[in-house]
Amino acid sequence: MTVFFLEHFYHIIKTTKYFVLLIYVGLLTASVGYAQSAASNKLIAEINLHKPTDTNKVKLYTQLAQTYYGTDPVKLLSAADSGLQIAKAIKWQKGEGDCNRWIGIGYYLQGNFTTAKQYFSQAFTLYTKAGHRKGVISSLSNLGSIANVQNNYTEALQLYQQSVKQAEQEGDYLLMGINYGNIGIIYNEIEDFEEAKKYFQKGILSHQKANYQQGIAVGLGNMGNALFKQKLYKAALVYYDSALQKNIQLNSPFDIARERGNCANAQLETNKLSEAYNNLQQALTINIQMKNKKGHAVNKLGLANYFKATGNIPAAEEAAQTALALADEVKVIDVQYECCKILSELNEAKNENDSAYYYFKKYIDLKSTIDNEATRKKIVRMGLQYDFDAKEQKYITEQQLSKSLIGQQQLQLALNKANLSESIKQQEIQRIQNLKAQADLKNEQLESDAKNNEVILLTNEKNIQGQQIRLAQQLQNLAVEKQKLANIMLQRTWLYGLLTFLILGIAALLSIIYWRTKSLKAKNILSAQQVVYLKQELALQNEIKLAEMSALRSQMNPHFIFNALNAINSFVLKNNTTVASDYIGVFSKLMRHVLSNSAHNTIPLSKEVEVLELYLKLEQARMGNRFQYQVKRSSLIDDDFVQVPPLLLQPFVENAIWHGIQAKQGEGLLNICIQPAAEEGVLIQVEDNGIGRKASCELRPVNERHQSKGIEITLNRLLALNSNNKIEYTDLKKEDGSAAGTAVAIYLY
Repeated sequence: MTVFFLEHFYHIIKTTKYFVLLIYVGLLTASVGYAQSAASNKLIAEINLHKPTDTNKVKLYTQLAQTYYGTDPVKLLSAADSGLQIAKAIKWQKGEGDCNRWIGIGYYLQGNFTTAKQYFSQAFTLYTKAGHRKGVISSLSNLGSIANVQNNYTEALQLYQQSVKQAEQEGDYLLMGINYGNIGIIYNEIEDFEEAKKYFQKGILSHQKANYQQGIAVGLGNMGNALFKQKLYKAALVYYDSALQKNIQLNSPFDIARERGNCANAQLETNKLSEAYNNLQQALTINIQMKNKKGHAVNKLGLANYFKATGNIPAAEEAAQTALALADEVKVIDVQYECCKILSELNEAKNENDSAYYYFKKYIDLKSTIDNEATRKKIVRMGLQYDFDAKEQKYITEQQLSKSLIGQQQLQLALNKANLSESIKQQEIQRIQNLKAQADLKNEQLESDAKNNEVILLTNEKNIQGQQIRLAQQLQNLAVEKQKLANIMLQRTWLYGLLTFLILGIAALLSIIYWRTKSLKAKNILSAQQVVYLKQELALQNEIKLAEMSALRSQMNPHFIFNALNAINSFVLKNNTTVASDYIGVFSKLMRHVLSNSAHNTIPLSKEVEVLELYLKLEQARMGNRFQYQVKRSSLIDDDFVQVPPLLLQPFVENAIWHGIQAKQGEGLLNICIQPAAEEGVLIQVEDNGIGRKASCELRPVNERHQSKGIEITLNRLLALNSNNKIEYTDLKKEDGSAAGTAVAIYLY
């Protein structure tokens, strides 16, 4: 099904570290490289099979675009553009909005912020026309991120505030967390660190409520950035390391590279040079693979600082030159500034004064630009404070106007009471006049800020004068009205009784509703707790299952290596050393595959077959080509997609050779067949024409007549993977009833 989650972008800040801007996207994405590749291939196949140009095809293209996020921006743009053309053709506004946003994301990843802004603006317009509320909210946040990286903090803050206000109305914790974090970045940029950290914490809490781990990782990294700018390097390193570990769990290369760079910066500041070097090298490898020139430049600059600190002047100069060239290409002033400073110092140390002067001059020019930027940020900070003060003054004025309106209402109430009794009318008139005088004085004080209120006061004054004239007329008619008043009082008595009864009825109804609502809330809370307990129990069962698989796999590898070495030893003893050396090369290749695969719970079936064929070549050579083998795979099975435990088939093939074919007179034959099984399963058959299980058992000593350790381990691994998996043995017979071999059927679900 479709779910909603977050991804993020970054930009470079003055300290040459990554700063993370969160941005909202919809659709499901894979969290690991292999899963991304599999998901991309699956979606491409679905797109090719889906012939109609309808909304479903647009959705497939947007899902395909997302699988390329963080790995290939070019393919991301291509997929999103294909979806956009279809959405335009069928006039589906929401689909156009989704594709425009993904194209904006692609250009953002490439650092083309101007073009990204155009597509985000178009997405906002389309979402507004389509009435898609979440699209509108996320587009506002996207546009805020563009304004932020372009250092237009006032506009960015306004856009984020609009977005977060609507997200709070929707109760959407994902979007709330995005905007809180991005607002925190703005405050961090203008060096209001306490306000920045407050918003970063709010973002982390919102992502925890939404159970969005990637958003939590981003928030931790941003907290580290705020502490770094305050020169609290040890505290910053704690947050950077927490963010790195979480991103490693999520297996997100883009984010891992960013946090390794941040850790390296803090480690350089705390003189942990070897750790900083390791992090910089790993981050550099990822950024080169991602073709991320900004990240590449930042990592090279970090290495220049490292080599300079360790006294390796040539390496420091080479790294700084590379970083400067990349920074010039993508126009990152902060990196250019730091590179020129380092190169000036390095050339001065080598007594190359001309070069030192050249880079020093560039350094001074760039410093002027950065100082101007710092001045501009200070002006922005003052502007933001002014906006806050203006809003606060507006609030005070509105409060004063509200109090004035209350005073006028009190005047009207006083006039109404004047009708009750002749004995208090004169007193009420005097009090009304006093209140009027006070209201007039307030109106004079607020005249500059409340011109509209003056009109209301004048209208009320005229009403008061009219009331006074009517009071004089009512004095003349008071005697006549006394009898009417007695009748009215009687009617009021009945009316008050009816109102009392009605109020009691309403109170009883409200009480019933209150207790009913409280009961339903209690039931809902209990149900929610039960769901939480169930999720925790399932998670624990899954962890136990993975631990069992790991334990069984660790037993399998030594057993396989022992048997394989026996096979090589036998071959060496029976053949000359030259030929044996060639086959040891085959064994080393086999071991390399085995060790690589042993790190995984499951591997593609194609890799398992590749390892098996290497093992069969060794056994075939050991036995002097006394048997032949065949591996048949059904075209209905995608052996790159099907996942199996590593070394699944080797124990069964080993048994067939060592205990079946080896004891047979004449040529042996081993057939391995892979085909579909019922209920979307896979059936793997291993069949030999050996002497059969019964004869093999009789040939072995009594104390060795037990089930193979490898087969026992493999069976346990299969059951740990899926309790429906099973293994079946069939003793093959000739027409005369004698043994014709053994067939093993392995069912995987």
